[in-house]
Amino acid sequence: MIRNGVYFALVIGCTATVASGQPDSALSSGSWLGLGAGMGVSLVSVTDVADYINERSFQYGRQDDFTVAIEFYCAPQFRIGEEIGLKLEFAYLLRSYNIPQSSAPDVIFSFGVLMPTAIVQYLIIEHGYTVKFGGGAGYHVATFTEEYVPGEQRYTSSGIGLKLEAESNVSFDDHLSGAVVIDMRDDIAGEFKAADGSKLHILNKDKDASMNFFSLGLKFGLMYYF
Repeated sequence: MIRNGVYFALVIGCTATVASGQPDSALSSGSWLGLGAGMGVSLVSVTDVADYINERSFQYGRQDDFTVAIEFYCAPQFRIGEEIGLKLEFAYLLRSYNIPQSSAPDVIFSFGVLMPTAIVQYLIIEHGYTVKFGGGAGYHVATFTEEYVPGEQRYTSSGIGLKLEAESNVSFDDHLSGAVVIDMRDDIAGEFKAADGSKLHILNKDKDASMNFFSLGLKFGLMYYF
């Protein structure tokens, strides 16, 4: 599920971060290895999760299908050609919902998605900055947790995740650069299942919930070239 017009937004968002007149980077000088890490926010469409929570919190207001989640990432990057790179990203997406109850402690719903992704990048390397456009895929694993008194229930889901991104690195010195990443994800996952085989069932729609989602993200971090 790729949204029309997002490619243009990726290009504009990335190039807007580029600044000239910075120190030369190790990548410009021929470095073939880098390590990046950072965090940011993603606007995530999680329809099944919202529908499940809304069945249990309708008296306190409806949760929107779109929500804001926190994302952390760490990503070694390898230059495998003059203009081609390979990025191995390990990212984690996290969101929680605190739902009050009329005569009991709050119920906390949360989901987390572990998202390893292999991304092929096209590199535009200039003095002091680098722009990278990439796309890739990975096998992602999601966990949905429902915490209540006196315990909790945990469900898992997994499937293929697709990603497009634009990244800009602006050099601080010969090795360290700042990083700004704009990305788009489309995850196609299976139904949530608990350890005992039970599923996360949405009564109003008579269906089992999955972790299919679409997201747009903005992240900031650091990039170190060896």
